[in-house]
Amino acid sequence: MSLESVSLETLVGALRPAIQRDLEMQSRSALLRTEAILSDALLHLRYRLNVLTAVDRLPPEILHKIFEHVAYAGNRVSRGGGMYFTQKRKKRVPARHLLDLTHVCKRWRDIALSGPRLWTNIDDHKLAQRDAFLHRSGQLPITLHLHTKRSAQCMKQILRDHAHRLRRLDITVHSEADHDTPPLQDLHVPHLECLTVVSESRLPDLDREIMPPLFDQRVSDLKALGMSCIQSWLPGNHFPRLTHLYLTNFSGRIVVSDALLHLTSLLANTPAVQYLHIGGLSRNASGTSAQDTVPLHALKTFTCTTSYAQPAIRLLSLLDLPRDVVVRLDKLECLEVATVTLAHPIPSTAFLHSLNSLEVVTENEELHLIAQGPRSGLWIQAECFTGDWFDWLSRLDTLFPLPSVTTLQASAVDEGIMPALLRQFPLLTELRFCLKPEEDFPSDEVLRRLYGALAAPGPHSCPRLETLKVDVNSDNVLFLGPTPLLAMATARAALGRPLRTVHIGAGAETAATLDEDAIRTALGPIEARLVEDVRIVRDWEVCSWVMDRMWQTTSEAERYWRLPSAEKASYELP
Repeated sequence: MSLESVSLETLVGALRPAIQRDLEMQSRSALLRTEAILSDALLHLRYRLNVLTAVDRLPPEILHKIFEHVAYAGNRVSRGGGMYFTQKRKKRVPARHLLDLTHVCKRWRDIALSGPRLWTNIDDHKLAQRDAFLHRSGQLPITLHLHTKRSAQCMKQILRDHAHRLRRLDITVHSEADHDTPPLQDLHVPHLECLTVVSESRLPDLDREIMPPLFDQRVSDLKALGMSCIQSWLPGNHFPRLTHLYLTNFSGRIVVSDALLHLTSLLANTPAVQYLHIGGLSRNASGTSAQDTVPLHALKTFTCTTSYAQPAIRLLSLLDLPRDVVVRLDKLECLEVATVTLAHPIPSTAFLHSLNSLEVVTENEELHLIAQGPRSGLWIQAECFTGDWFDWLSRLDTLFPLPSVTTLQASAVDEGIMPALLRQFPLLTELRFCLKPEEDFPSDEVLRRLYGALAAPGPHSCPRLETLKVDVNSDNVLFLGPTPLLAMATARAALGRPLRTVHIGAGAETAATLDEDAIRTALGPIEARLVEDVRIVRDWEVCSWVMDRMWQTTSEAERYWRLPSAEKASYELP
């Protein structure tokens, strides 16, 4: 019987007894030949098993799409969504899942290697892997992550060889590098869309041009520029297409030589910028000779975080913003509130006039201020080391005039703050006030001052006010103040400014202790003669402290990089 006529099943059935019978009689060389034959047979067997699986019957195009999803799963960075900005080394390009796909079977490996787009996200942590990815990506545009820990010559060579393919370039400048800045000035990068430069730590200040032009041309087509730990230079190019700009942690020579002046010079070269993020402006950046206003009429969001309040506020006063823009000055610090002033009046009057609601919470050294319009917003969150915000809020209209505000929600422990605020908003129609009892500030006095300000004649006592809502966070029913409230409502009615709605909100703790009949008796004259709707609202707060969706970081804002959580908006009330 010839072997060709013997079935595979018969041969496999005879294999095990033959091995058991003849194994000990075989020489080492014979065993090695047998092992090679069996290994080859197993490869063919496994290949056939893979062919019979449902997933392996998918066309190569579909498998390639699946490979892209697996390689980039949970990693928007690899899809061009940017890197996290930190002062520490950036994470490596995640390639493990992609490399695993090439070891499943021969067909999968062939399909993966035939798809150059899978290999376009490249770093230089492992030089052999870097070179393999560069080869496999063919001539497609690439994202390249480099570290200046490599020699300057090595970096120059790789950039020269692949500059024409660069779509995105991320550079980490290490403290042990033999050069302070990446070799970018003579580089021709016709397709580069995004550049990020992150310094690992502070480097020595070198005597060099502070604003050198990058690449080999004065005009750049970059769409996104991000720099962290800025010490000695900012790019001096004109960026007519730049939409995303991220600059944080200013120090060294860039601050000593007038950081705001250099920053506004850069911004003057970015007329199309839509997402501007500034961070880490130190106290030393407060002094500036910058006077020229920079028009940024395409801007959608301006964020300044983790900075001293003085340079942040001064920078805002140097920007001419569009009407519909979201401005967030967050996690600011200052030594003295009196130093938080403007270089000159805010030029963006249309923006300020678009804000029709205001939220203010202040307690001692902390300030939370948010003004909003239909498509615009101003957020200021700051902490002062000495003093409080009373005087600053008293002259808020000289810093940030908000003539269109019709709704005010506030909470304060200083009895003088509310009268000082109310005189600044003649168009106010609704006032919501949250009482915060403190030992040093008697709450009944806070309410008396509030009611007194509303009862005063003249244009500074909210002549258009119709709705008053007060949250009482106290177990002392006297803080409801029915007698001063009655006097205020009577005075306003006599002035021809009657209130239509008065709601007194008692939270869960207060509501449990209320003698509601007594309170209703006290409020009876108000409801009967002076106000259309008087209510005691139990187990529910009339002041709602909820962050509006406009403050959430959008996916478009993080198109090129991911912001650290600490630099995103979060409600942290004093």
